[in-house]
Parts: sequence; structure tokens; C-alpha cells
Amino acid sequence: MQFPGVNYRANVWFNGEKIADAQDVAGTYRIFEFDLTKLVKPGAKNVIALEITAPAKEDLGITWVDWNPTPGDKDLGIWKEVTITARGPVAIRNPFVTSHLNSEFTAADLTMSADLRNDSAAAIKGVFSVMSAERR
Repeated sequence: MQFPGVNYRANVWFNGEKIADAQDVAGTYRIFEFDLTKLVKPGAKNVIALEITAPAKEDLGITWVDWNPTPGDKDLGIWKEVTITARGPVAIRNPFVTSHLNSEFTAADLTMSADLRNDSAAAIKGVFSVMSAERR
């Protein structure tokens, strides 16, 4: 389960078990991801519960300027889509492409990167590759 935006702190439960607390889930501009594999109940209702608290005065949150007063709830809550995905033992997260144009703007060098995470107990070998649209 991935939370790409929570303002500002959250306690998180899944099927009645606390999986994270507000000390760990803090920061409006951070991404949080939780492995639910051992807690999910296939074919049954699964429940996610959150307790979200607003940013404190010293926290870097979504803020306002003096001529536009802060709303009473300080815009707390989930502010991007929460996703749940099923996958194998290796997760590919945060894919990114950087382009560097030549001086004539006629060609570009592309650098692809991603975070790979192995959730199994064993080492896994693999190849991370990208296919260009021209080769499909």
C-alpha cells in the first residue's frame, strides 16, 4: 500500500493491526509504502484505518501566507491517491528519466533509473531494462 501524500502525521492500521505510527509517517511531501502481505485476507473485507494529525508550527507542511489565513483543519488528510498493488518479490518504484539535449537540440541522451526493492529472503538476480517506443 502506498501513500504518496499525507498531511501531516498518521497512525495507520490494517485489519486492526497497527502498521505505522505518527513518529514514522510524518511529512506532507514524503511517500510511504507498507507491505500488507502477511495481513491481507484474500476474499474477505480488508480495512484500512488512519488517524491523521495536522502539522505543528515547526513542521514543513502545506502552509499559507499572512493575507490568506490557514483553514481551521490546516488542510490535513490524504492529498494524493492511495494505491494497493500486488506483485512478486521485487518491487520497482520511483522510475525516472533524465534527458540531456545536445547543443543543437537535435538529439538527447536519456538516463533511466528506478528504486528496486527485494522483499524476499533470498538474493534475486535480474536485469532492469527499458524499451524505447521506436523498438516496440
